[in-house]
Amino acid sequence: MPRTQEIDEAVAVHAQRSIDEALAGLNAADVPAGRIIYSMADMFTDPQFLARQMLQRFPWQDGREITLPNVTPKLSETPGETRWLGPALGEHTDEVLQMLGYHPDDIARLRAAKVI
Repeated sequence: MPRTQEIDEAVAVHAQRSIDEALAGLNAADVPAGRIIYSMADMFTDPQFLARQMLQRFPWQDGREITLPNVTPKLSETPGETRWLGPALGEHTDEVLQMLGYHPDDIARLRAAKVI
């Protein structure tokens, strides 16, 4: 049997298994293997992912917290980070409308009419 056919058959056997089962079988055969595609659930439970601080927690404006994926790739000299979630919805509306030429009275009317 040609070597490529043997490899294809071995891979086909593992294709019918769950990721965890396939990795266990590959590791048992001393084949270096690991996950390359992560679901969100995988990210939140993988020990290496957690050890590399690949998740960040942030407070919402109402005090609740949200956990988000961190910057990838994580570089030793310039690891990068997300510093904040961004402005609250509508936080800069008045400023932007004034920059576009709207008068404060017009903005107040739009707010009263629940347009903004």
